[in-house]
Amino acid sequence: MSGGAWAGCAVTNGLGEHAASWDQCNRHYFNGHPLFDSRFINLLLKYFGSGRERLFFKEGEQGQKEMCLLVTGKRSGWTSFYPSQLPASPVFVQNIQSVDGIVAAAPAWTVQFDFLGQDPLFSRITDGLAPAQQAIPHATTISISLSGKFDDYWESRPRKLIQNIRRYGNRIAQANHQVRYVCIEAAEQMADAVARYGRLEQAGWKFEQGTAVLPDNDQGRFYAELLATFAATGNAKVYEMWLDDRLAASRLVVHDEHLFIMLKTSYDQELSQFAPGRLLLHDVIKDAFRRVPGGSIEFYTNATLDQHEWATHNRTIMHQTRYRSDAVLVLRELAKCASRHLKKVDDADGRERTVEAQAIADTELQAPVRKLFDQAERRAFDLGWPWFENLASTYKFEQEQPKLFVSSTEGRPLVALPMVLSDDTAAREAKGFGTYYTTLFEPIFGPSTSVRDVRAVIEQIMAERPSLAEMRFAPLDPASYATAALRTALQASGWVTFGYFGFGNWYLPVTGNYQAYFDSRDAKVRHTIQRRGRKFLAEGGWLEVISGGDRLEAGLEAYKSVYAASWKLAEPHPEFIPGLVRMLAQTGRLRLGIAWLRDKPVAAQIWVFNHGKAGIYKVGFDEAYAAFSPGTLLTAHLMELAIDREKVHEVDYYIGDDPYKTTWMTHRRERWGIVAYNPRHLTGAWRAGREIAGRVIKSALKVIPRSESRSGES
Repeated sequence: MSGGAWAGCAVTNGLGEHAASWDQCNRHYFNGHPLFDSRFINLLLKYFGSGRERLFFKEGEQGQKEMCLLVTGKRSGWTSFYPSQLPASPVFVQNIQSVDGIVAAAPAWTVQFDFLGQDPLFSRITDGLAPAQQAIPHATTISISLSGKFDDYWESRPRKLIQNIRRYGNRIAQANHQVRYVCIEAAEQMADAVARYGRLEQAGWKFEQGTAVLPDNDQGRFYAELLATFAATGNAKVYEMWLDDRLAASRLVVHDEHLFIMLKTSYDQELSQFAPGRLLLHDVIKDAFRRVPGGSIEFYTNATLDQHEWATHNRTIMHQTRYRSDAVLVLRELAKCASRHLKKVDDADGRERTVEAQAIADTELQAPVRKLFDQAERRAFDLGWPWFENLASTYKFEQEQPKLFVSSTEGRPLVALPMVLSDDTAAREAKGFGTYYTTLFEPIFGPSTSVRDVRAVIEQIMAERPSLAEMRFAPLDPASYATAALRTALQASGWVTFGYFGFGNWYLPVTGNYQAYFDSRDAKVRHTIQRRGRKFLAEGGWLEVISGGDRLEAGLEAYKSVYAASWKLAEPHPEFIPGLVRMLAQTGRLRLGIAWLRDKPVAAQIWVFNHGKAGIYKVGFDEAYAAFSPGTLLTAHLMELAIDREKVHEVDYYIGDDPYKTTWMTHRRERWGIVAYNPRHLTGAWRAGREIAGRVIKSALKVIPRSESRSGES
């Protein structure tokens, strides 16, 4: 391991001498997140530590430390320090591979390591499909971007929310109440402010459940000391709303110059007709735009539908589990599967769901379902409904058809899952509607989709096809909530799941202009572009970019001509690419690049421009003209267009680890798949057993050193 092995020590008096290193890690990895501040962690240890916490640390690459705080002592597993007062848990590591060192540092009988409460924006442990790794969705939190002006933010909110806030204000005025908003910032005033906050909770349901903040309990003492400590450096606020002389609502906040974090909120339930909590939130958001411009408000809550109306973004806090080996993960999953069969698990949430299925081809979606696809399309162009329509109508299916399953409650769609099912209802296999052409597949989620919503779809598929033994879904983003929710839903429905590698995905985060990007390329590439560019122009070469219009069909014919003369195999589904090009042109996302040598097309590329991202979908060149490097010249031209004119923030080379992609891209991520087997089905049990045997053998071989031959060659 680079930088040495992990070491651990007890934290009997907080972080102690390691506090400075802890804060340095926080600044290095996450720009000094307030929740990860040593002052926050020390107070959590003081009031809620169990005595089994240990600090682990190592010297990382280039001298940068890696650190995490774990609760040890349990025979089978360790967990991150994650009391309920900590909305997200810090793990300061370079990447997910660093966790291997923590596993190696633990006793051999410790086989499970739970890194709880991992915020995907502030965590390097995000891969839920890697060997021996599993992710479980915990909570969908929300945030508000503080870029721009408050008035613009507020005008973009749902009309119903705006009307409700106005109505509550009018209701207070009609009752002749005087409204007063107060922001408390002084450290010496925090104890009294927390006490007042506690009295609001004392009168509500939290007191009945024993979770209220009170002056004489650990919660009350913790928040009073925390806010006073942070207020001493200008990083804490208590916001209050008063009606006449009566406290109506209160919010506890910590912040820095980037993040404005809502810790706690409460209101006087006897004044609920005035919605004081909502009115105070409106005022706090307005103040946050003034105090933290360009930052974000972080709620760190499992947001309700009502709360999503305030948000500009949402993401899912995950529990990430690392097992000592893939074999341990498999055995744990089998044990859970057996437990589900022995006793029925009731995970009902009170939400009535209906699941409807319809063929994808020639289907007109209802507006609410179409909206789900439109929102997903912002993440990836092949999650939008136009993609699935074209795929369904141009892909050659053999005795199977694509079908869309939609789970809804009270007429509101929750999740849509495109599938491919056999025409034979007794078939053993089904798969998600991801194909040879797909760069990213996942269930199509709404803002508050839960695992139970996905499970309803899985169980409907099982009800329609009781003979199913195997389901596959690919290519998936192993770090996404949708992937984790899909896997968890399959497991909850009694399936045994396995992750498998799909392909590498190279991409370029754009941070400057094209000239800076060009200057950062390898000298050989720069010289090729300059030298071959002059030669190409001198011979009558020219470059064209088509986005639609009268040149579209001519450009498409040019692409076909180039592709036929290239090194690539013929398209297995020849109608798909023409349909895709026309669809992209109709939606304004096509950039079809053609390199012409006089009147002959010699290179062609299909680029997709989608919500601030540019993607290189198809490339080809006529090998007879390789001396001009027309593909390289065309890529450079389109790259300049993407960076300088279109102002994209990312360029994606989509599918594969082809060596030439590193010429243009700087970062790599992976796409994985899930294969799931139904152990209640004889075929499913056999296939699961075969999968398990293969993985156990592979895991065992990894720890057996290769023997050396007598000649010294291994």
